[in-house]
Amino acid sequence: MVGAARYTVGPGCMVYVPPKVVHQTIVTGSEPLSYLLFNAFLDASKEGHASFADHIQKVKSIRKEQASLAGACPGSRARR
Repeated sequence: MVGAARYTVGPGCMVYVPPKVVHQTIVTGSEPLSYLLFNAFLDASKEGHASFADHIQKVKSIRKEQASLAGACPGSRARR
């Protein structure tokens, strides 16, 4: 997902994610995912993060919030 758009990608594909666009990788098959990530944290005001470590912290925070929201809905379970 890049913003609200969903893309099906495979070997040889490239996806560009503009700065400050919410994105997520979802594996739908049974094969493990391997990919190369290139990110240049050139300007924290543009990228939204000063470093990759900051990015990971933000992602972890978002995933925890999503899991707690999923657990709050009747009949739903957070995946682990």
